[in-house]
Amino acid sequence: MQATLGSSLAERANALNFVRLVLASAVVVGHTTSLGGFSPNALTEISSLAVNGFFVLSGFLIAGSRMRLGLGRYLWHRTLRIMPAFWVSLVVVALVIAPVAAVASGEAWHLAGALTFITRNLFLEIHQWGIPDTLQDVPYVGAWNGSLWTLQFEFLAYVVAGLLLTSRIVRRHLKLVLCLVTILSATAIALAQGPLGVDSYFWFNSLRLGASFAAGMTLWAFRDSLPRTTTLIVLAGAVSCALYFFAAPTLMYALTPLPLGYFLLSLGGSRRIRLGSTNDISYGAYIYAFPVEQLLVLLGGHRLGYLGMVVATLALTAPLAWLSWKLVERPALQRKNMRLATSTPPVQLVSGVGSGVRTK
Repeated sequence: MQATLGSSLAERANALNFVRLVLASAVVVGHTTSLGGFSPNALTEISSLAVNGFFVLSGFLIAGSRMRLGLGRYLWHRTLRIMPAFWVSLVVVALVIAPVAAVASGEAWHLAGALTFITRNLFLEIHQWGIPDTLQDVPYVGAWNGSLWTLQFEFLAYVVAGLLLTSRIVRRHLKLVLCLVTILSATAIALAQGPLGVDSYFWFNSLRLGASFAAGMTLWAFRDSLPRTTTLIVLAGAVSCALYFFAAPTLMYALTPLPLGYFLLSLGGSRRIRLGSTNDISYGAYIYAFPVEQLLVLLGGHRLGYLGMVVATLALTAPLAWLSWKLVERPALQRKNMRLATSTPPVQLVSGVGSGVRTK
């Protein structure tokens, strides 16, 4: 019997955590150019492609989660997955990393500014990127964690997907609806900076990341129909690479989500890659790598060169990501099945295959 995307991901023993860790590492590779003050290279924009990949994977996993959970329970799970670690990262950056950086570099650090960094950013929309009088002598001035901008869009996608899949009509015609949403999203991106004239940061990124999220949901809907073959995996990877290297950014954002998603999910279906299968440090790596790299630059780490900075950042971020998983994320997720005051009754899966996919 031929393996499908759904059957390869139906067991918990998959490599999706490893794929997400690779994407988090790719974000570091892309960010190092601007944070270290290096000349742009072929991988400078790889962080954008990696973020799109994160959203495709999220769309795939979240579609499955919402189809088997009531809306209240689903939103509770999503909140536990993203918010506690995010809040702790704000505190760690403001009250630990930033003052250490100030002492090491001779800059000033003010408690009042650190506290507003925490309180003004509590609900995912980042209103304060820096802490006054810190990060003044680095190539990327004044921003302690530039990676956090995507999180408000991710949570917004959770909410929109949760509400969309509340409709019985949508569930009954799931494949058709999700195909239409994906096609319309991709078309809107392709036209965004042309005829549509979308120049709003919020709306353009909503389109860009929403299209990737919708593509992931569509792949989930078709998971039991999509064969997982070496030929298709190589082809999807080649198309994604070609679009990244040769297409204009807007066209790349519009056309990569489906082939990139198929490629990443197919890799995630591997039973041979066990790294990250027990400790999912990908989210921690994503939220801590940027401040770690800023601290490294303050300490002169850019003298290691581009590759040296990437390696050093990943090596120093890994322990923080592991602690985030062990002390914050996993304990929070252990509370996901606690009784809620109100909860929408769960809805059965449209198809039973794939129900074992590990959710975020």
